[in-house]
Amino acid sequence: MRIVLDREDVLAAVAVGTFHTFRCILKKAEPKDNQPRDERLDATITGYLGELALAKCVGIDWPQPHTLEWDGKKKGDVILSDGRILEVRTTEQPNHTHLLGHRDDHDLRYYVLVIPVEGTPFTFDVEGYMIGHEMKNEKYWEERVDDRPCFWVPRKHLGEFIRDW
Repeated sequence: MRIVLDREDVLAAVAVGTFHTFRCILKKAEPKDNQPRDERLDATITGYLGELALAKCVGIDWPQPHTLEWDGKKKGDVILSDGRILEVRTTEQPNHTHLLGHRDDHDLRYYVLVIPVEGTPFTFDVEGYMIGHEMKNEKYWEERVDDRPCFWVPRKHLGEFIRDW
């Protein structure tokens, strides 16, 4: 499902991404991945752009109240009215076709892959989803040299994401 963000959306994601990065700097939080510190802001903003694209896809206002909590106890990326939690995994690369999962991901949350559309700024495809306990199947585990080890789920194994969640 394709979602196009407008100028106000992008400015909101930049503001929230900057807030989050500033909060992490003050807390002296270490990034979980191997990404250099000077690239964190860019990656954080990209993640929030994907989160916002998913929120628009399901018709929910963004940011949600938990997004801006100063204590950093994030409850999920997008929380639906029925209580289901959608965790967004946004890639910065349009040709990235896998959903990344980690051993400490929640078993009962839905993980959604969001990919930028190449050559179209601020346009994203909501590719598909997988529930945490299914994503953590050992057949998806890979020890990658360039990233921390993770579950690497091919897009073709993801459930189809539909707007009427």
